[in-house]
Amino acid sequence: MTLLASPRPPVYGPQEPEPEPGPRRRRRTGWWHLVLVPVAVVFAVPFVQMFLTSLTPESEINRFPPRFFPSELTFDGYAKLFRDSDVLLWTGNTVLVSAVAVVSHLVLCSLAGYGFARLKFPGGTSGSC
Repeated sequence: MTLLASPRPPVYGPQEPEPEPGPRRRRRTGWWHLVLVPVAVVFAVPFVQMFLTSLTPESEINRFPPRFFPSELTFDGYAKLFRDSDVLLWTGNTVLVSAVAVVSHLVLCSLAGYGFARLKFPGGTSGSC
């Protein structure tokens, strides 16, 4: 038995015309990049400032006028956070409550969906449920 390979694989759906051979076409980036890049920077600056402030020494945090870049970077704030508070316990409680909420939501909504799909009840075909 011989398998014949077609020169091109079958194509389904509408197709764009093939580019003509010749010099390489430049990819059009569009004018949207001129708008989206500054918007992305505006949205990113507060997060960068928040991160840099978390690495600022305690003596410089309340300085006026504030500096965007601290004179030195230190992890003392993070060490104090984990040493003097129960942040790991709080994080564990948050994960536990979230997991219980997600699992219970999945179970109860699956049962309700099965009931709505299989059982006949008044107003079930109106789509108002």
